[in-house]
Amino acid sequence: MEPLHFVTILFLAGSLVMVVCCFVLFFQTRLAHLREWLISWLILFIAHVFFERMFVTEEPLYGVLFGFLIMLSPFFFLRGIHVLLERKNLSPWLVAIPLIGVVTSFVSLQTGPLLFYQSSVFFVSGSQYVLSGFLVIHQRDKIFTGTGCLFLVFGVLLALTPLMVRVDLYMPLGIFVLLTFGMLTAAGSIFLHFTTLQLAANKEKEKLEHLGYHDQLTGLANRARLLERTVFFSQKERYPVSVIFIDVNNLKEVNDTRGHHYGDALLKGVAAILDTLHREEDMHVRYGGDEFILLLPSTAEEEAMNLLAEIKRKCQTVEFDGITLAISAGHATQHTVKERFKEVFLRAEESMYKDKPDGNNT
Repeated sequence: MEPLHFVTILFLAGSLVMVVCCFVLFFQTRLAHLREWLISWLILFIAHVFFERMFVTEEPLYGVLFGFLIMLSPFFFLRGIHVLLERKNLSPWLVAIPLIGVVTSFVSLQTGPLLFYQSSVFFVSGSQYVLSGFLVIHQRDKIFTGTGCLFLVFGVLLALTPLMVRVDLYMPLGIFVLLTFGMLTAAGSIFLHFTTLQLAANKEKEKLEHLGYHDQLTGLANRARLLERTVFFSQKERYPVSVIFIDVNNLKEVNDTRGHHYGDALLKGVAAILDTLHREEDMHVRYGGDEFILLLPSTAEEEAMNLLAEIKRKCQTVEFDGITLAISAGHATQHTVKERFKEVFLRAEESMYKDKPDGNNT
């Protein structure tokens, strides 16, 4: 069996395996990029069927059909990469390369030498794999970089195939290298599929965790996150730990008379002010309703008082459609492990109630 014929049979077998894999995965998930890859590998399989027939019958038409399909197959592979990576803007090369290739190969088939036609066909085919590789590498993720490099190298080897045949580099070393990177490209695409799905699942998990531990209106941590992190702030090396308790005055009245939109604006205003004063180790919490809590590790009582004064000063400068942002606030500091954290919270809350205009806890 001639080496080129042997390569054809191997590509036939490999592309058929990928057709089956992509079909099964697409049947299970109905993902668009798998549909594009299924079409790509199916076209590649048919192309090598034509190439096999050319060996048997020596009919040049089969060679022409093979060339056309070899250019078309990576077009769908590249489209699949576009869809998988959620590229919103269609790359002009996605249309330009196949179009240029078809025109060039047709002209060269009519007027030029066979080598020029072969070079045009394999250059167009290889360049689309190269572009696929660049798109994957552009994700700037170490997980994707290796797969992108595989696509890129395979594309370069594919583009150089006619020249390697002419200078006797194709047999047998070139065959082995091309086949190796062809199989790696196939495996890499499946790896890319599962990796992307896993990353998407991880992001969704992180999003759900964030929603579970953060207030959706203000973006601050919520009470559940506060309870979880209390142990962290109770560690000895973080003493003294100060607590600031903040209450937005007259929030219920604003909601009842002006609407919840205005009340939400006041809450967001407090959160925005707290963000401007946030240190990396601090924790700012929307405790519930109109209440906010600041946990300040390694913060003495005097520092907490100064921070509280700054928060009040900033709040006095904020106004929403005639409604001035007014708060009541108190603070307390835990100095030693002997003091219970719950008691410190209660002291800060009592201090806040004393700061209210009417001096009570309503």
